[in-house]
Amino acid sequence: MSLGTNESRETYIYKQNKLYGKIDGGQFFAYKDNEYVLDDLGLAQITDILPEGIDLQIMLRAFNKQSPIELLPYLKNTIGDFSFSRLEKAKGNNNIILSNIDITDKFPNVLRCDINISTSLLVSPQYLDLSIGKKQRLSLSGYQHKLQASIVDNIITDNYGDFIIKPYHDSYSQLPENEHLNVSFMRELGFEVPFNALVYDKRLKVNHYLIKRFDIDENGDKLPQISLNSLMGGGDKYEGNIEDIATFLRNRLDEEEKVKFIKYIYANALLYNNDLHKKNISFIYKDNQIKISPVYDILNIYAVKGLENTQCVLSINKKHNKIMIGDFYKTSKNLGLNFEKVKEHLEFMQNSYLEKYPHYIEKLFQAPSIKNIASFYYRLYESYKKCRKLANKQTPQTPTQSAADKIRAMPKPTQEERQKARAFLDAAKQAHNADKAQESAQSQSKPKTRSKQ
Repeated sequence: MSLGTNESRETYIYKQNKLYGKIDGGQFFAYKDNEYVLDDLGLAQITDILPEGIDLQIMLRAFNKQSPIELLPYLKNTIGDFSFSRLEKAKGNNNIILSNIDITDKFPNVLRCDINISTSLLVSPQYLDLSIGKKQRLSLSGYQHKLQASIVDNIITDNYGDFIIKPYHDSYSQLPENEHLNVSFMRELGFEVPFNALVYDKRLKVNHYLIKRFDIDENGDKLPQISLNSLMGGGDKYEGNIEDIATFLRNRLDEEEKVKFIKYIYANALLYNNDLHKKNISFIYKDNQIKISPVYDILNIYAVKGLENTQCVLSINKKHNKIMIGDFYKTSKNLGLNFEKVKEHLEFMQNSYLEKYPHYIEKLFQAPSIKNIASFYYRLYESYKKCRKLANKQTPQTPTQSAADKIRAMPKPTQEERQKARAFLDAAKQAHNADKAQESAQSQSKPKTRSKQ
């Protein structure tokens, strides 16, 4: 069939700027051999990139739509290489604004940039003018509020750029610092980490979180990316267990990526990232194979006051907590791997975590813009102590000589740094105990109500 140019109520889907399919009547039709073929499984991959949470609600109101799928034609610069149009023969929309910031990986990294984004759009999006919502800067998947942005000449602007900015959150005020800490630390565990930083907002006197998009290359071209949830056909992103996922991935990953997958799951458990659902595990396409993507969306949930203190949401060996290296035996088997070899990798990674994570916590709290978050600091250490206790319970293993050499070569804190850390930790513990005492007093002061008999 020939491609028309007339506007339609159908939504046409492009991948790498080539016609990929269309959505008509809530169904997905793949474009193959110059015709559209119904594809019941393809819809999940498309709808998986829709925004969630407050950003979804804003866009539904701004465009006066009832269903999330109706928003697809309005999305721009989404995660991955999909684009959408009402036109069957649409022009490519590769108008991405590339940043010119000097990319230097360090930790902590606090940028001193001017922020050309309204404060209401950053921290109070539910109150923004709906015309702002129509700018479609909210076209990013995920539940947490986020904006597309670029950094040009040291000015951060909300536009179709190559950065994502996650603003300070009133209810969970340490999310930017938390994500910067834990995403950055993944580099120490052997994973590819995009450039990320905190940016200090002088107007609000808070930090926001910035991360460079790994799905946009240096030329502004979009790179293919797919979440585990899409790869498995969609559905509830919180449903499933790591053993069944391993069986699914067995014939889809090479041996190196299989080991990396297990390491990635264990690393997130060590960091208490219990929001590692199937949309937060992604793959990129490289050399006609799928590879684990660079890391993103890693938070120590234990350190977030008021949230669940478990290590994982997708069960590992029928557990959500107290995850140990031995719990990956069946996962290794389902992937077709030798568990003894996998165990060596996990032991080395565990040792790296035990050795280096406290240093990262110290470094974070030495940053000049990190203030008044002693309770957060204390809870980070609490999560670390829990993992250290679990590690001590496991059967002692002698690391390989090369691993032992690397561990011994890790930098040790000076005596002055140790004393400073102890003083700060003592103060943090006192602040944490004061918070708990205040909460207890408030709960006791509330009037008790009697149920009617």
